Amino acid sequence: MVERVVVVGSGIAGLTCARALAGLVNEVLMVSAGHCGRDGASHRLHGMGPFILLAAPWVRGDSPEHFASELERRAEGLARPELAGILAQEAHSAARELMDWLGLRVIAEEPILLPGEELPRGMAVLPGRPGALMEPAVEACRRAGVHLVEQTLAVGLVQQEERVTGLVVMSRGDAEPRLIDAAAVVLACGGPAGAFPVATGPRWCRGSALVLGQLAGAALHQPGLLQVLPLTASPPGFFLSTRVLVEAELRVDGRPASHDGTVGGVLAVMRAAWAAGQRTTARLQGAAYATLPPGFPLRAIAPPGQEIELVVGCHHGIGGVAIDTWGRTSVPGLYACGEAAGGVQGRHRMMGTGLLEGYVFGRRVARAVARDLPKIAPVGGPPRRSVVAPLAGAPEIERRLDAHAQRWLSAPRAPATRPSMESETTSGAFDEYLAAIRHRTLSILARVGRV
Repeated sequence: MVERVVVVGSGIAGLTCARALAGLVNEVLMVSAGHCGRDGASHRLHGMGPFILLAAPWVRGDSPEHFASELERRAEGLARPELAGILAQEAHSAARELMDWLGLRVIAEEPILLPGEELPRGMAVLPGRPGALMEPAVEACRRAGVHLVEQTLAVGLVQQEERVTGLVVMSRGDAEPRLIDAAAVVLACGGPAGAFPVATGPRWCRGSALVLGQLAGAALHQPGLLQVLPLTASPPGFFLSTRVLVEAELRVDGRPASHDGTVGGVLAVMRAAWAAGQRTTARLQGAAYATLPPGFPLRAIAPPGQEIELVVGCHHGIGGVAIDTWGRTSVPGLYACGEAAGGVQGRHRMMGTGLLEGYVFGRRVARAVARDLPKIAPVGGPPRRSVVAPLAGAPEIERRLDAHAQRWLSAPRAPATRPSMESETTSGAFDEYLAAIRHRTLSILARVGRV
């Protein structure tokens, strides 16, 4: 049996999992659609806001039990309490370890009180060195002996007797996909935000985990549960920060529009305006900038007093591939962690938990894989490949998918129609597989509906 484990994705979940696995199994490959450490949503965290938040029980009177209770309250029955409980139990120690691993420095004496919470849990941190946020983790993986495979897209899985025994990949510049044999495959390739035309995540994060999970026959947990935010239209995908946004003067086609003072209230106004064919803008108030660092890019993108157009964009996939408490999916040999997995959080995701969730469950998956591999019995029968069919004419298809995806996200009620594409082929280039993954993701979301 091949004793190789393949980790798909190189955000915080994939990097954490790969580094932990390197000391536990014979060979670890990390497959990245872009460049390692830069293909996940975690890479963009520092540019999205004035600082990075790590939410955990920091203050006297708080506890993992209180933290778990808050996660459950926010979930509104759409999460699995046992998964949320693990995050709550490990959040504080994980935050300390992450700060050390990534070289993050605390910039405030006390944690921040996050919107809708009674206890301050958001520790504000910034990188203590120049360069990409995930670079220390990438270097740690290299030193541990992890093989990095870049600009390579996961497009299918191989199964024997239902067990996953390999990954089908397409590298940029190659003419055909190729097979990587594996004893286990870990999906850590993020959520579906990149399937939408305006998103905070990179274009690679367009639902590969949902698509690969579906191809393998794995159970999915609330795949239509997304965190949606009001984002800037130009430059696209920039979040103004909660305070700047809710204190802005909102306008619809130039007329003042009222809301309830929450991000959800702003979204409700925007969706109603979109349905009526109207444009939403925000005139930003100078007082809201007081807490922002002098070099924060928002000051250049949208100076105080300027009116800026807003659009509904996708930030985070809360649902995903269903997992147990150790990241096992319903299909033997297939695991998931980070944003690729669903069930840790529900209706209202807690701010400041993305890095921690990826770190906590990335480690747990590594331990589970190491425990499971010695128990694997030899499998017989012919291997069965389940591979995405590429879509020819990727640029035109991407434009058509833009229109469908924005309608699904922006309409007061998401349409149930699936995007129709008639140009499926049996072979294609890297970008044609990338378009096909996006199409399949949007088809899954259309079928299940927006939660």
